[in-house]
Amino acid sequence: MLIKNDIENNFDVKNNQNYNKVEIKDITIEIDDKCVCKHCGERNFHIHNRYTTLIKNGIKDGKIEYLRVHYCRFKCNNCNKCFIQNVDMRYKNTSITEFCKNQIIADFLNDRVMNKYAKKYDISNTLVKKIVCDFMKKQIEKNYEQLKNKITIISIDEKKIGKNTFYTIFRNYHTKTIIYIIKGRDMETIKKFACFFGKNAENIQAVSIDKSISFISGIEKYLPNVKIVFDHFHVIANLTSKYMKKSVKNAINRKKGIIKHYMDNNKDIKKNEKNKDNSNNNTIEQIAENTKKIKDNQLKIKEYNKIIKFIRENEVLLYKNKFKLKDNEKQKLEILLNLDDELKEIYEIRSKITDLYRSNDYDYVKKEYTNLFEKLQYSKHKAVNSFCKNNIKYIEFLANHALYDISNAAMESLNRNIKMMYNRGRGYKDINFFCILITYFTGINKKVS
Repeated sequence: MLIKNDIENNFDVKNNQNYNKVEIKDITIEIDDKCVCKHCGERNFHIHNRYTTLIKNGIKDGKIEYLRVHYCRFKCNNCNKCFIQNVDMRYKNTSITEFCKNQIIADFLNDRVMNKYAKKYDISNTLVKKIVCDFMKKQIEKNYEQLKNKITIISIDEKKIGKNTFYTIFRNYHTKTIIYIIKGRDMETIKKFACFFGKNAENIQAVSIDKSISFISGIEKYLPNVKIVFDHFHVIANLTSKYMKKSVKNAINRKKGIIKHYMDNNKDIKKNEKNKDNSNNNTIEQIAENTKKIKDNQLKIKEYNKIIKFIRENEVLLYKNKFKLKDNEKQKLEILLNLDDELKEIYEIRSKITDLYRSNDYDYVKKEYTNLFEKLQYSKHKAVNSFCKNNIKYIEFLANHALYDISNAAMESLNRNIKMMYNRGRGYKDINFFCILITYFTGINKKVS
């Protein structure tokens, strides 16, 4: 057993702290009336051996306090088996007391640096992590138990954590607290969530998701009574990145094709002139006519180059909502849409979707979506045709926004906070522990480290 001076020297060397003394108190665990054999439950035993151990009781007045605890090992006279006396003040058979554990939790909640307290209390990082993890798990479970019957609307989104590993996050839409985090982003994640939620899944009315086929299939199979609502941001983002930009590129390429036609025309005229020069059959009228044609073609080339430049400069107007445009921007947008039919059609889809997301009439919204997609699904332009055909089967999910005005905006903000936490921690080997941190600090405690 260590003596007092050994403890003082050992503690000062390890931590390089200026503790003047190490306080040691003697405590003897008394044999009370509740003490019975752990094997047979009989109170018929004798003392078989005596033990002494040192337990850290935290830091008081700048000094680390140790408790020298004296306890017994008993042998049952009934079953002849041995058992050790309970040391209730110790935290789960570790080298610290419950009081010290509470001190560590309080310190961690202040600045959340675990290795700092491992050095301060002269314990391992693993023990500090275990203490913090157990505390957060209890708080998360407590919070879930209080709210599980009240959760009616949830948001679902996937997040990449670590190296090429995706996790699916389920969040209570009203309280913004995380309900469940699981590895993967397929149908199985929805199945596991439904099993985790149990009977409370019947209370869920709607779920906000992006256009993930796996999530749609999983919800339809394992949560059949839940209304799926497509997030407006993801619908517009998908339309913009995959279809509108392609339409702009197609419009520019069509203008370039016309320019190429005029340039080829000029080359043919010049080639014919050279052939006629060799045969000396060129007349003054023919030369003048050819010169005029070349000049006209050059003017048209300049005109179409200006159109291409105008489209590139004002492309951003296609991605803005009409009600946010200034008067001069509205005029430019009108000119831009009149330059190409495909741009006009794709912008009509975007503006219509934006307008319908501001309506609360489900029947009207569903009818308008049906008319829009049926009208444009046979368009001669591939981008317009493809978008309408891909979304005509999801009209109900788009129209459900009229019943439940919800979105994944808060989930996108959460993704940013998760990335910040991961970067500040310089990465995490134990991703499960990181998921507990996310659930606690972005749910119960809204501060983000």
